[in-house]
Amino acid sequence: MNEGITSTQSGLKGSPALAEEVNINRDLFIAEYCNCPIHFSTISSAGSVALIRAAKAKGIKVTCDVAVVNLMFNEEKLSGFDTNFKVKPPLRTEEDRLALIDGLVDGTIDCITSDHCPDDVENKLKEFELANFGISSIDTAFAVARTATKDKLNLAELVSKFTTHPRCCAGQKTILIEEGNPANITVFDPDIKWTVQLSDIKSASKNTPFIGMKLIGKPVCVINKGMVSL
Repeated sequence: MNEGITSTQSGLKGSPALAEEVNINRDLFIAEYCNCPIHFSTISSAGSVALIRAAKAKGIKVTCDVAVVNLMFNEEKLSGFDTNFKVKPPLRTEEDRLALIDGLVDGTIDCITSDHCPDDVENKLKEFELANFGISSIDTAFAVARTATKDKLNLAELVSKFTTHPRCCAGQKTILIEEGNPANITVFDPDIKWTVQLSDIKSASKNTPFIGMKLIGKPVCVINKGMVSL
């Protein structure tokens, strides 16, 4: 978990935001020196956002993404020792969470990732320090991001953070919805309010803290390779 008040109160070893920020700062210096692009995946702190924002302003070829769970929760969720909230990088402070959302809004953070890490139940039902990291989050990624950013990030930009922006960061051609192209489309309701049930988790692994939570926005169906999946 994050090194801070919650880790101190729980008596567990914390991972400081500084550890992430020092590495990002070092790699930005190298990228600038070599004049080469660099991408940081699943940044988690306000300091990281600030470093990348400043680097972009200098013209360094840097992009980054954030995991949906870090947009939704802060370190206080770990006070109950629920291992479904044990992720890497860890959930940090509320200040960090809000800074990540601000980074999405102003374009500092280019993409949103599910950071889908399915795991067997026995690897999560352990003492907190022994349990594996990760959340099975592919089924709820859009809904969690929509819920966390609804009043701050417009829908079109939210969708682009999942779709066109990642392809751009990876140097891949943008896929357009137009006649003659293979259909690869997710149809969704952006404003439906729903409560996540176990049956909604299609992944074989159920290591998710979202079961029982109320979210906004939900995929309706997926069209891919000539098949429609509901």
